[in-house]
Amino acid sequence: MKRMLAVFLSFMLTFSLSVAMAEEPITLTIIHEHTPTNAEAIASSRMFLAAEKEFLELHPNITMETSALGSSTELWDKLAVLAASADLPDIIYMNSVLFNTIAADGMLADLTGVVEDPSIYRDNLTTFSYEGKVMGLPVKATTYNYVFYDPEIWSQAGYETLPATWDEFLVACDAVRALGYTPVSMGNKTLWNVISNYFEALIYECCGQEWVDSIAAKDGQAAFTDACYIEALNWLKKISAIWNPDFNTADDQWAVGEYAKGKAAAHISGTWVPGSIKSFEADYPGISERTRIARIPTISGEDPVIVASLPQGLGINAELEGDKLEAAIEYVKYIAGESYSKHMAEIGEMGPVIVDIDTSNLLPMQQDMFSIMNAYQNVNQLNALIPAAVASEQQASISSFLSGAMSSEEVAASVQAIYEQ
Repeated sequence: MKRMLAVFLSFMLTFSLSVAMAEEPITLTIIHEHTPTNAEAIASSRMFLAAEKEFLELHPNITMETSALGSSTELWDKLAVLAASADLPDIIYMNSVLFNTIAADGMLADLTGVVEDPSIYRDNLTTFSYEGKVMGLPVKATTYNYVFYDPEIWSQAGYETLPATWDEFLVACDAVRALGYTPVSMGNKTLWNVISNYFEALIYECCGQEWVDSIAAKDGQAAFTDACYIEALNWLKKISAIWNPDFNTADDQWAVGEYAKGKAAAHISGTWVPGSIKSFEADYPGISERTRIARIPTISGEDPVIVASLPQGLGINAELEGDKLEAAIEYVKYIAGESYSKHMAEIGEMGPVIVDIDTSNLLPMQQDMFSIMNAYQNVNQLNALIPAAVASEQQASISSFLSGAMSSEEVAASVQAIYEQ
């Protein structure tokens, strides 16, 4: 009896200590861009803070010591300085540039296995992986290549639905132009719009996933001078005929405005555009309700890919251990998990996790967007998989190509030359 009592008391003591340890106050540090001012204007900031509030309510023993910098430039500059001195916070809010640096320097904890099913993420947890290990979870997501269009204009041109092939779509655009409209508004002043919303989808169709993977791995099995890449360039040039002539000097918000004002019949862009269109509602009533979204055409008419970018993520400082490490893992899993993505989806925005929600209270164009992004394969943005210098050269060369200053072969050779350095 005494022995049983001793064992019982020992068990209770161990259990009590475990509970006390689990409830012991823990403080985690983080630096991010989600200030109260940003939260008022930017949905992703507002929803990030809402998810964090939920997490802290579920874990009253955890306190977040936060430094919020309102400017993205200020944020990345600050974190770069801290990385250089190996003085990063416990939770590391990172973009791809910072990630590549600190992952190579061993500053991130290995998060492989903390998510049971990586396929719930739009990137299958590849964006913030290094040498085969998951070193961060994405917390912000954008998808591209949606066709925002006004059904009334296209109906006037004889089209109740938009064509599925580029050849047929180009013919339809001629009919729209004959009515006095710009078929598709485009603003490529910052050089990325053409790449993200048109060219990368063409690359995936012409070259395929294996080619993209090979380019990203730089294994010598694929090159920018390959025939498929040049084919994608030539298709891009053909498609450019549907845009406003000044597309290379116009910016994206102007292009959205041309559509919202009824001067253009369509605009091909990404998940941020519904919010931009709504900003014109006061001056152009009805445009938000009238706008619909179609899948982007393909050369073959077969299913398109949806190009996805997950530009920001959360990692954990490799120096953390014990209860503090476990708390940090729980924080990252919660904020970068289903909760944040559901908050985003409920207001018509997109998070990194594929979630199923009731979209009936959203605008028709937002309902269309969720249907399309979840119906087709989401693929990684090539620009995020190649070195920044290569991405910059590609953007600049393609801009010159579309203005007639370079041939497709010259673009390919120029990009390949930087890629080989």
